[in-house]
This record gives sequence, C-alpha cells and structure tokens, in this order.
Amino acid sequence: MSKGQSSDDMMRPLQNEPDEEIEFIMRRKFLELQKKLLKSLTTREEEDPEKIVRRNLTKKAREVLDAALSQYPRITRRIIVALAQAIKRGEVETPIDAVTLYNTFKYLGIPVRLETKIRFYEKGRHIDLREKLKGD
Repeated sequence: MSKGQSSDDMMRPLQNEPDEEIEFIMRRKFLELQKKLLKSLTTREEEDPEKIVRRNLTKKAREVLDAALSQYPRITRRIIVALAQAIKRGEVETPIDAVTLYNTFKYLGIPVRLETKIRFYEKGRHIDLREKLKGD
C-alpha cells in the first residue's frame, strides 16, 4: 500500500470493473436494438406505395384501382403515392371500399369506367342481360 491509501481505497477500482463491464454490455445491446429498429423503419418506408394501398383495399376496391390504372396510369400512380402516405399516417380508415375509392377518383375529376353487368336470376341460375335478350 502506498502512503495515504487504505485497503478500502485499493479495492474500489476492482469493484467498479464489473459495473463498467455490465454497462458496456448494456450499451452494446442498446446499439444493436437501435440498429434493428432503424433497419425495420427504413424497410417500411421503402415499401412500394402500391403494395401499401392494395393491402388496405377491399376486393372490389382493387378492381376499381386496376381499372383506374389501365385508364389513367400516370395520375393514378400519383394518387397511389398520396394515398399510401395518408394510410401510413393513419389519416384514412382502412380497409377502403370500392365506393369510397371510386368517389375519390370522381372527386378528383377522374371518371373511372367500370365494367357493368346486369344479371337476372331465373330458373335457379344467373343470366346476363345479353343472354336474356337473345332468348326472348
């Protein structure tokens, strides 16, 4: 022992080493968790906007989106990006139904034309209007 140090003073550095080691391990784990979180957030942000929108549409709404994409591809892609951002922020109730999506396009001045079928139920089966008129 050197002059002015007691045996307790000499033991303190040895007692602090396990605390420092635990702290180092905790910091390393914390950094690993931060990296994982950052990676998961960036993969979500890079996700295709169309996939985000399609996941949040009903089956019929997907048909409306497909019709809009085939008729107005450029403007529909821009709408998809804006809609995906609104979905991410939680500003849109999901799932989005066909009527809501169709009315959104209509409100924006995009007249999406949908295939229309008129069907009758006759004698236990469904008959298209064309078949009905041919048969009469």
